[in-house]
Amino acid sequence: MDQDIILVKPTEPISTIWLNRSSELNLLNADMLRSLQNTFERLRSVDGLRAVILSSMSDETFSAGVDVRSIFDLGPGAIAEFVESGQRLMRCIESFPVPVLASIQGLALGSGLELALACDLIFVSDKARLGLTDVNFGLLPPFGGLERLRNRCGNGTAARLLYSAEIVSAQEAQQIGLVDRLFPSEDLPVEIRKTADEIAARAPLAIQAIKRGLRGSAGWNLHAGLRQGVEEYL
Repeated sequence: MDQDIILVKPTEPISTIWLNRSSELNLLNADMLRSLQNTFERLRSVDGLRAVILSSMSDETFSAGVDVRSIFDLGPGAIAEFVESGQRLMRCIESFPVPVLASIQGLALGSGLELALACDLIFVSDKARLGLTDVNFGLLPPFGGLERLRNRCGNGTAARLLYSAEIVSAQEAQQIGLVDRLFPSEDLPVEIRKTADEIAARAPLAIQAIKRGLRGSAGWNLHAGLRQGVEEYL
């Protein structure tokens, strides 16, 4: 447990992390970003870990994005530091040695969806709704979501979703490749655990090598995009 806003069960071979700021829609503030980063760093030392599930204690909201109120009065330099903190977390998840599976029951908006996009697999319930809605605030996704969305869905679909800030249903999200699997709400926890168990049963060094290869081929354009994301807030 990390100050109660992040709950974690650091068991092996599968650990589960729960976002636990449900009364605030799991909005990502500096404390949430730091706690998640610390949690993933601690889990690196868990012997026998084969997979991580990232979920929410709320059945209504995975995360509704950045807690704008918490950064409203920050100056440009401090906002850029916040953005860099979020980018470090996303890179930490991407480079985590074992697969990370996102489990989304409800809303995943803005940087909440960026958090899921940094994971290896995204499983959703049939009541999930997803969107990168940052343009509504005159911003671009700060944590690398533009590049990760393009890598998942292709340039045309990414452009449509980013320009319009459209919030799509779970069914459409699966059709466009934004998410990997779709289940009835009551089945999602069981099904994502089943997939994590299947991963855990495979040769761990091979799984790690596959993850490195997939991330390497997808990330060629990511670093330049991340830098742009910081510069937009300077």
